[in-house]
Amino acid sequence: MNTPTCSICKQKEAYYFRPYSGEKLCRGCLVRSIEEKVKATIAEFKMLEYNDRIAVAVSGGKDSLSLLNILAKIELDHPKASLIAISVDEGIQGYRDKALKIASENCRELGIEHHVISFKKAYGLTQDEIVR
Repeated sequence: MNTPTCSICKQKEAYYFRPYSGEKLCRGCLVRSIEEKVKATIAEFKMLEYNDRIAVAVSGGKDSLSLLNILAKIELDHPKASLIAISVDEGIQGYRDKALKIASENCRELGIEHHVISFKKAYGLTQDEIVR
Protein backbone atom coordinates (compact mmCIF):
# COMPACT_ATOMS: atom_id res chain seq x y z
CA MET A 1 0.00 0.00 0.00
CA ASN A 2 1.27 3.45 -0.93
CA THR A 3 1.69 5.61 2.21
CA PRO A 4 0.92 9.31 1.64
CA THR A 5 3.73 11.83 2.06
CA CYS A 6 3.63 15.09 3.96
CA SER A 7 1.82 17.91 2.13
CA ILE A 8 4.34 20.47 3.41
CA CYS A 9 7.84 18.96 3.18
CA LYS A 10 6.85 16.41 0.52
CA GLN A 11 9.53 14.05 1.86
CA LYS A 12 8.43 12.28 4.99
CA GLU A 13 5.59 9.88 5.61
CA ALA A 14 2.34 11.56 6.67
CA TYR A 15 1.52 11.04 10.33
CA TYR A 16 -1.59 13.21 10.72
CA PHE A 17 -4.46 14.22 8.44
CA ARG A 18 -5.84 17.73 9.08
CA PRO A 19 -9.51 17.46 8.03
CA TYR A 20 -10.29 21.19 7.76
CA SER A 21 -7.43 21.86 5.32
CA GLY A 22 -6.95 18.44 3.75
CA GLU A 23 -3.25 18.52 4.67
CA LYS A 24 -1.33 15.35 5.43
CA LEU A 25 1.51 16.16 7.82
CA CYS A 26 4.62 14.38 9.05
CA ARG A 27 5.39 14.70 12.78
CA GLY A 28 7.90 17.53 12.33
CA CYS A 29 5.66 19.61 10.08
CA LEU A 30 2.68 19.02 12.39
CA VAL A 31 4.63 20.31 15.40
CA ARG A 32 5.94 23.33 13.46
CA SER A 33 2.48 24.17 12.13
CA ILE A 34 0.98 24.09 15.64
CA GLU A 35 3.81 26.27 16.98
CA GLU A 36 3.27 28.74 14.11
CA LYS A 37 -0.49 28.88 14.78
CA VAL A 38 0.11 29.59 18.48
CA LYS A 39 2.65 32.33 17.64
CA ALA A 40 0.29 33.88 15.08
CA THR A 41 -2.63 33.86 17.54
CA ILE A 42 -0.52 35.47 20.27
CA ALA A 43 0.62 38.17 17.83
CA GLU A 44 -2.84 38.76 16.32
CA PHE A 45 -4.53 39.29 19.68
CA LYS A 46 -1.51 41.02 21.26
CA MET A 47 -1.48 38.47 24.07
CA LEU A 48 2.18 38.94 25.01
CA GLU A 49 3.89 42.18 25.90
CA TYR A 50 7.51 43.08 26.60
CA ASN A 51 7.88 41.98 30.22
CA ASP A 52 4.78 39.86 30.84
CA ARG A 53 4.68 37.05 33.35
CA ILE A 54 2.81 34.10 31.84
CA ALA A 55 1.19 31.46 34.02
CA VAL A 56 0.28 28.14 32.42
CA ALA A 57 -1.95 25.55 34.07
CA VAL A 58 -0.10 22.23 33.79
CA SER A 59 -1.86 19.00 34.69
CA GLY A 60 0.95 16.73 33.55
CA GLY A 61 -1.10 15.46 30.60
CA LYS A 62 -0.13 15.66 26.94
CA ASP A 63 -2.18 18.77 26.12
CA SER A 64 -0.88 21.01 28.90
CA LEU A 65 2.70 19.75 28.47
CA SER A 66 2.52 20.45 24.72
CA LEU A 67 1.33 23.99 25.42
CA LEU A 68 4.07 24.45 28.03
CA ASN A 69 6.73 23.33 25.54
CA ILE A 70 5.40 25.64 22.81
CA LEU A 71 5.26 28.62 25.18
CA ALA A 72 8.77 27.84 26.44
CA LYS A 73 10.02 28.13 22.84
CA ILE A 74 8.10 31.38 22.33
CA GLU A 75 9.49 32.76 25.60
CA LEU A 76 13.01 32.44 24.15
CA ASP A 77 12.07 35.17 21.64
CA HIS A 78 10.83 37.40 24.51
CA PRO A 79 13.74 37.52 26.98
CA LYS A 80 12.00 39.93 29.36
CA ALA A 81 8.88 37.77 29.62
CA SER A 82 8.80 34.98 32.18
CA LEU A 83 6.88 31.73 32.15
CA ILE A 84 5.68 29.85 35.22
CA ALA A 85 3.72 26.62 35.49
CA ILE A 86 0.93 26.02 37.99
CA SER A 87 -0.44 22.60 38.90
CA VAL A 88 -3.27 21.71 41.27
CA ASP A 89 -2.95 18.78 43.65
CA GLU A 90 -6.54 17.93 44.49
CA GLY A 91 -5.43 15.23 46.88
CA ILE A 92 -7.14 12.38 45.05
CA GLN A 93 -5.31 9.23 46.12
CA GLY A 94 -3.51 7.52 43.23
CA TYR A 95 -4.79 10.02 40.65
CA ARG A 96 -2.51 13.04 40.51
CA ASP A 97 0.84 11.81 41.89
CA LYS A 98 2.26 10.50 38.60
CA ALA A 99 1.02 13.49 36.58
CA LEU A 100 2.48 15.97 39.08
CA LYS A 101 5.83 14.18 38.89
CA ILE A 102 5.77 14.35 35.09
CA ALA A 103 4.83 18.05 35.22
CA SER A 104 7.66 18.79 37.66
CA GLU A 105 10.20 16.87 35.57
CA ASN A 106 9.19 18.73 32.40
CA CYS A 107 9.38 22.09 34.15
CA ARG A 108 12.82 21.25 35.53
CA GLU A 109 14.06 20.20 32.06
CA LEU A 110 12.72 23.44 30.54
CA GLY A 111 14.02 25.61 33.39
CA ILE A 112 10.50 26.80 34.24
CA GLU A 113 9.41 27.74 37.74
CA HIS A 114 6.72 25.28 38.90
CA HIS A 115 4.13 25.93 41.61
CA VAL A 116 1.90 23.17 42.97
CA ILE A 117 -1.27 24.39 44.66
CA SER A 118 -2.57 21.88 47.19
CA PHE A 119 -6.24 21.56 48.14
CA LYS A 120 -5.04 20.44 51.57
CA LYS A 121 -3.01 23.62 52.10
CA ALA A 122 -5.59 25.95 50.53
CA TYR A 123 -8.77 24.48 52.05
CA GLY A 124 -7.59 22.29 54.91
CA LEU A 125 -8.97 19.16 53.20
CA THR A 126 -8.12 17.05 50.17
CA GLN A 127 -10.80 16.46 47.55
CA ASP A 128 -11.03 12.87 48.81
CA GLU A 129 -11.80 14.20 52.29
CA ILE A 130 -14.32 16.72 50.96
CA VAL A 131 -16.45 14.09 49.19
CA ARG A 132 -16.54 11.65 52.11
